[in-house]
Amino acid sequence: MKKEIALVLGGGGAKGLAHIGAIRALEELGYSIKEVVGTSIGALVGGAYCAGGLDEMEKKMRSMTKTDYLKLVDFTLGKEGWVKGDRIFEIMEKEIISDQNVGNLSIPFTAIATDLNSNEIAPFRNGSLFQAIRASISIPEFFVPVHQDGMKLVDGGLLSPLPIEFVQNKDLPVFAVNLSGKPTAKAEVIKESSENRIIPKIHLPSLKIVSVDILTSSIELMLMKISEQTIELRKPEQVISIPWNSCLFHEFYKAESQIELGYTIAIQQFKS
Repeated sequence: MKKEIALVLGGGGAKGLAHIGAIRALEELGYSIKEVVGTSIGALVGGAYCAGGLDEMEKKMRSMTKTDYLKLVDFTLGKEGWVKGDRIFEIMEKEIISDQNVGNLSIPFTAIATDLNSNEIAPFRNGSLFQAIRASISIPEFFVPVHQDGMKLVDGGLLSPLPIEFVQNKDLPVFAVNLSGKPTAKAEVIKESSENRIIPKIHLPSLKIVSVDILTSSIELMLMKISEQTIELRKPEQVISIPWNSCLFHEFYKAESQIELGYTIAIQQFKS
């Protein structure tokens, strides 16, 4: 009998493509995901999974080039953000999943957004799936916010980068995929002969900020500390930690390596 769990998928831009690999590993290890809570990229991947579209999403992500990703960016001259975000969901509906009511999904799903009007977290468990995901991924100043029911909604990771507290079924053990794990100093690439594919082997040394943009490092350090505090407070049964320096937030063209990274870290953790 498969082991039933609730899965929490954290925020972190393109790093969140590792969520796909982590889900694949958990399925392979015999876990049955009975509830998903996602914030930002975690809402995008989690929503696709709960709607039955993860296979199509993975296929699409793995095939996309830098040019393909640039074509998804629909710039606007509005004052609230640079990107409308409509084109992403046009592709979603055409090639991955159709829009549907979150409350009708076969697997219970919660998307987390932040309401700038109330300064509170806004969880979505009903209504348009696309609208819920769109609100959750709306990075401030990049995406135009979602205006709904008097709320001004932006990225859920702003207040809740790892929303463990929003799991509803308290009888399920909670597994969390944290995209703000301690950074790695190096990553070896090895060949796993049984799978016949190239995957990264990850070493997790003590904290060491690598030479990247100071602003990015500062934000990532903040998110790492918030996530660590959440984990300490909420105590999920398992945490799969993806190093925050595994890729930059906009590097969605690194889907192949990032998906494999999530798979590898999860497999290594549960088989060690």
